[in-house]
Amino acid sequence: MELDFLYQDYDQRLAEFTRLNNKLAHYTNVDNARNILHGQTLWLRSADQQIDKYELKYGMALIEKYAELRADLIRKVSMKSSLDFLNLLTFRNDHYWKKILTNTFLASFVVHSPHDDGTGRIDMWDRYATPEGVAFVLKAEFLSYDDNVSGLYPLPVRYFTQDKLNEFLDSIVSQMFAIQNDRAVMRKQSEIAVQLVCLIASIKRMAFRAEEEWRLIANSSIERLGNHLSPRVSPRRIELDLAGVSGSKFTLANSLERILIGPGANQHSNRQIIKKELHSLNLDNIPVTLSSI
Repeated sequence: MELDFLYQDYDQRLAEFTRLNNKLAHYTNVDNARNILHGQTLWLRSADQQIDKYELKYGMALIEKYAELRADLIRKVSMKSSLDFLNLLTFRNDHYWKKILTNTFLASFVVHSPHDDGTGRIDMWDRYATPEGVAFVLKAEFLSYDDNVSGLYPLPVRYFTQDKLNEFLDSIVSQMFAIQNDRAVMRKQSEIAVQLVCLIASIKRMAFRAEEEWRLIANSSIERLGNHLSPRVSPRRIELDLAGVSGSKFTLANSLERILIGPGANQHSNRQIIKKELHSLNLDNIPVTLSSI
């Protein structure tokens, strides 16, 4: 996609992920794990329901600062393309930004290396799967971005400081300024706004760098969202089809490789609970292992 905000570093990041034979893991508590299996769906929760609901606000603050630092150049790009790019970068248009936290939905996956197979990651058990948790280990084919499936974006998390974001956006603005054919730059404001939303949702503080996270990101204001997500949409979540039961064009079917049961006093009984859920779905072939931490 020409002048794409989101996928500047995508190919490089995905190639490195594949070279290392990594998987992705989704950490959650036992009750949520049972709900995921029972409903055969994975929830993308709205940004204001995340554990750190200030993540999007951090990304917005970085972009606003960028717009302040590069205001003159961005005005030139805006005049050249007949697109009020500066207005978008400073979030002055309520149509796009008023409900960014409630309209943006995320599912987070931490990178799971072969070394993690027997243990999971202690930092993830502590942060996202307490008091006793479950990790779904997934094959990562669904990270491959399909340009024909609009509205859902698999993205690597960017651990940006202000300087790193400035460098990232400078390359985009420079491309826009260099193109002589104005029509190549005149993307719809809504399309660029969605890209900005997803960029914001992929930004985290450098302090979280060790998490090595990828995300699936959606925005419920996109009209085509229903083409590939489950039709069961509530104000608090969107449900991704895990088993091909909803007629969705985008599914995670056959991606589940194993389930890890986190440490705790009820580890063995939790394993039996999960194995029972898998049996009811005719998924007895999925290994359910105890973390050795």
